[in-house]
Amino acid sequence: MIGVVLGLVVANAVVRFFGSSFFAISPGLLSIAGFDGYFKRLNPAWQRVLGYTEAELQARPFMDFVHPDDREATIEESRRQTERGQEVVLELGGDRVEL
Repeated sequence: MIGVVLGLVVANAVVRFFGSSFFAISPGLLSIAGFDGYFKRLNPAWQRVLGYTEAELQARPFMDFVHPDDREATIEESRRQTERGQEVVLELGGDRVEL
């Protein structure tokens, strides 16, 4: 029961943050990606920086947007952060990206 309540509190906080104007107006690339490897939510900076629509970005695995030379390191860092129970945070084009 405690886990369910905590999950709802966290989910509500995430919804409030990603529905906030901070998320919408932030110049940084902010996103939520699922365990399936696809973006679930992106702020408008993604389209401005990369030139893809939100639908185009959500239709492909996020790894498709990582430079081939950086994929192995990205996968390793994602694995390391997930094992520690941390949010997965990556750098993309000099911007901090949280997945």
